[in-house]
Amino acid sequence: MKKTLGFFFIPLAAIGSLTLPHWLHPHAATRPAATVVEAAAATPLVATGQAVAAGVRGRLWQLYVVPGQRVRQGEVLAKMASTLPAQGTAPAALGFEYVVAPTDGAIIATVAETGTYLAATETVLMFQPAE
Repeated sequence: MKKTLGFFFIPLAAIGSLTLPHWLHPHAATRPAATVVEAAAATPLVATGQAVAAGVRGRLWQLYVVPGQRVRQGEVLAKMASTLPAQGTAPAALGFEYVVAPTDGAIIATVAETGTYLAATETVLMFQPAE
């Protein structure tokens, strides 16, 4: 008798353990199919304005601004990390330089991503001077 009950309860417990999470999980409502509408090709967005260069060769450590933000002349826009040359027996060190706003204006777009290695002449962000 015990073997017969065990023979039925083990598969029943296995089926229950498979279906219980399905019952407890909320079902997502079925969404209607999306309608695709063909739109006219828009002209690509081109950032017009002044390119702000890194100024030093190194990695872009941190950006302090976002597109659309207004800034004042001299405000820090980004932080660049560069390796300082070794002096004597001391190992090379990490130095930081800051990219600042050339004049009052607004940030149009950020070109480089944090962690990107840049040359001194490469563009970090696009800047629109105030009129």
